[in-house]
Amino acid sequence: MLRMIALLLLGAHAVAADHAVLPDAADGSGGALVAAAARAGSADRLILARGGVYRVPDGLEFRAGVTVAADGPAALPPPLLTTSVVVPALTPWAKNAKVLTAKVDRPVLECYVGGRFLIQARYPNHGWLRAQKGSTPDLLVVADAGVTGTARWSGAQVRWRRWSWWWETRPITADDGKGQLTLGADGRFADGFTGIGSAFCIDNCLAELDAPGEWVWDRASSTLYVYPPEDAAPRAPVEVVLDTKGFQCSGATLDGIAFGRIAGTALRVGRKSVVTGCTFSDIGADAISATFDAGGTRIAGCTFRDVRNVAVTWIENQAGPGGTVIEGNRFERIGMQFGYGGSGAWHAAGVIIMAGKGVVVRGNRFVDIGYAGVLLGAAGQVVERNVLVRCMGSLNDGAAIYANCSESVIRDNIVLDCIGNLDTSHPWYPLGHGIWPEFLSDFHDQVITGNTVFGCGGNGLFLTNNYHCRVADNVFVGNRAAGLHLSGKKNVQDNTFTGNVLGAMDPPRLMHLIENIPADWKGSDSARCIEAEDGTQYGRMSGTTLVASPSLPLVTMGGRRADDAASWQQFGAWADAGARVERATILLLINDTEREHAFPTPAGGWSLCAGGAAGKTIRVAPFRSAVLV
Repeated sequence: MLRMIALLLLGAHAVAADHAVLPDAADGSGGALVAAAARAGSADRLILARGGVYRVPDGLEFRAGVTVAADGPAALPPPLLTTSVVVPALTPWAKNAKVLTAKVDRPVLECYVGGRFLIQARYPNHGWLRAQKGSTPDLLVVADAGVTGTARWSGAQVRWRRWSWWWETRPITADDGKGQLTLGADGRFADGFTGIGSAFCIDNCLAELDAPGEWVWDRASSTLYVYPPEDAAPRAPVEVVLDTKGFQCSGATLDGIAFGRIAGTALRVGRKSVVTGCTFSDIGADAISATFDAGGTRIAGCTFRDVRNVAVTWIENQAGPGGTVIEGNRFERIGMQFGYGGSGAWHAAGVIIMAGKGVVVRGNRFVDIGYAGVLLGAAGQVVERNVLVRCMGSLNDGAAIYANCSESVIRDNIVLDCIGNLDTSHPWYPLGHGIWPEFLSDFHDQVITGNTVFGCGGNGLFLTNNYHCRVADNVFVGNRAAGLHLSGKKNVQDNTFTGNVLGAMDPPRLMHLIENIPADWKGSDSARCIEAEDGTQYGRMSGTTLVASPSLPLVTMGGRRADDAASWQQFGAWADAGARVERATILLLINDTEREHAFPTPAGGWSLCAGGAAGKTIRVAPFRSAVLV
């Protein structure tokens, strides 16, 4: 039961109080919560009702020292903070009685029926159009009978994957009726690439409102048209979001609260705060975004689900106290609503650290992420003990863990099946790597230890143009290209590689996906343990184990192939003279828990890759793996 409690703070002159706030969804004003948040003093608590919906269309700020928590039966869902409002008095459309209409005098940004996100009315209803020869960043050439000869698309928009690693949402300013669509500048990314064959759809057009689960807001008549999903309840509420406003946390503690149905950023953190046990779902932009003074914040035990852009974007003062921890959270379906994650690069990711001091990303689970699971854009961050599954699901040319900086610590992570989406791309190369320290600058001193990467569409570790790095005790096996890829501009990189297991399987662990692969790509059957470019001294290797199917090369460099340890030595002084080589089938045992686990040894005569027969059980340390052959 909700309660009002006044607590005397011993030894102080202030009184801390619990403010029970009942939902007031009827008028959608959020008045009770707004008033309580304004009234609450430091050390006060705002207690929200489980199962309640708090509609605050203009958002609000939770100030320093305030705690926002939930109360009520545990079986009920957490209290929901939303900026959506219910649309009253919808009536059937004369042209199609299944479509509901209502006057809405402001542009509608998002629409929900029964709490379910609807897409804007689009063409085609399923699948994609493709950019044809002659397309430029500002002109789309289309070959489709449903598009040419109509000249009906002016005023609509395109959602276009113009290049491998980004989408754009652009207005159509002219349609010549002959398959040429001129695009406006809004949403145009700076790079000039145009991927011929890349996917796009046309949406935000009343003429295409012809399928359940679609909507459109017609600017000319200020009318909302909603085609409910076929399985929606007859009186399921229709909700719209009319602004990008969200909520702010300026030094508060948020515990067990849900944020959802918000078109912009759900929660902006402006000072050191605590966000625990919260849920973020159906967010149009970022779920959490941090600003300059947010150093030292803790985000723990939260669930991020169906976020259309980035779950957590972090930008804090690198000269400040630092110490932010993002720990024990679950990220599901982030950036996986194709084309809805914003325009340009560095979108659709799980966590992006653009600036920070000693930020720790630890013990999180990432499943089905559009771009990188974790993207580091500032030196000196730590990524450890995370499990990342099916990252790079809507974009390509990246990695589950992607560092665009120096001095990263990437340790004890498990990366599985990083994809590198080539379905909606123009013809391009599979570049869904496990771990990738970027090569566009002279990055250095990366620490990459104890990681397991299996089944990725690119390389296990893509280490290019990085210097003075330590790569130790990793397991990179079963990836499509190589366990370890090495390349760089300088002749000497001075990296140290110790105790790594690098394996190649035939065929590699590869999910069966629709892929737009260039005709000249020959790498689909070329898995190897190590791939290196010629002419570079990469550093020192020791304690290396190379394990591969009998038909595969162990190491390739500059068109040359090494099938045994002796021939590898001819590739340069960086080769490991004492490498162990196994020609065998690989079985990988992965422990993704916080405790050591004893796996029963499978039948069939398996032995340890490191040498020696396996006993009755195989003990694997937390967030590590064991390779059997």
